[in-house]
Amino acid sequence: MKVCIIVFSPSGHTLKAAEMMKAAMEEQALEVQVLNITGQHEVFKNNRLKDYLLENVNRHDVLCVGGPVYAGHLEGNVRNLIKALPEPDEQWGKLAIPFITYGGLHSSVALTEAGALFCAGRRINIMGVKMAACHSLSQKLRPGKINEGKPGPEEERVAREMARRLKLLSSQSTWKEVRQSFGYASWLHKIVLKFLDQDYFHKKYRTVYAKPEVCNGCGICQKFCPIKIIEIVGQKAVRVDNGSYCILCGECYHRCPRNAVVHDFIEQKITKKLNNEKEKYHEFPQSAVYPIVWEGEN
Repeated sequence: MKVCIIVFSPSGHTLKAAEMMKAAMEEQALEVQVLNITGQHEVFKNNRLKDYLLENVNRHDVLCVGGPVYAGHLEGNVRNLIKALPEPDEQWGKLAIPFITYGGLHSSVALTEAGALFCAGRRINIMGVKMAACHSLSQKLRPGKINEGKPGPEEERVAREMARRLKLLSSQSTWKEVRQSFGYASWLHKIVLKFLDQDYFHKKYRTVYAKPEVCNGCGICQKFCPIKIIEIVGQKAVRVDNGSYCILCGECYHRCPRNAVVHDFIEQKITKKLNNEKEKYHEFPQSAVYPIVWEGEN
């Protein structure tokens, strides 16, 4: 059985999870391709997502698509990725495994959204995976980051469980759609997030910029921007319009050696919110394969 994993990973945690899954599947003698679209010029600068997929995805039986959870939702570029997939044929497999990474507090409806998009594209969700990761916007928290070091050993165990199940499923000729098991979010989250999308929570904070009097044009922010909306012009970092919008990942903010980047979402909202929530809310289980099989169940 051949597997293709396509991943969008602004802070690197989803890519780390994908590599864990790849290693676990290869231990089960499965052939695995990992395609990382993060920061790809053809995707984000030239707006050639569909062409890029057609040119780079190998023939496969199972398609895994992974990305982070933002504001309780599957991140918008990952949604666009699933929507851009060709329908299943001899090249493109009909079996799907969505996977998400999140900061450990709420993965909410993200896995449900991914499963629904796969189903709309005539694919069968045979599993779903969520993995806890270091919360990428928690770097200013004290005494430390949320879920620092994750994904780690527990997520490796989840990856091995996913690979074990996939090996068993590879001998089947019919498969069950399991996306109903992805609906583990609370009723409150389901209701609220049905009406409030990622844009609702993020739109007014998207004026991220580098202060020209501080920026020296080193290019680090440009290098690490996952959607390539930063360029160096006249030795200063500037935002460019390439059809994408700032996703507030914070990579430019956290990596700038001169602290030139102004990021209101981190400075004015999310740090305070995470400080209030970090001891109150932790999703259980933190990481899992869906449908969950509890100990003692067949």
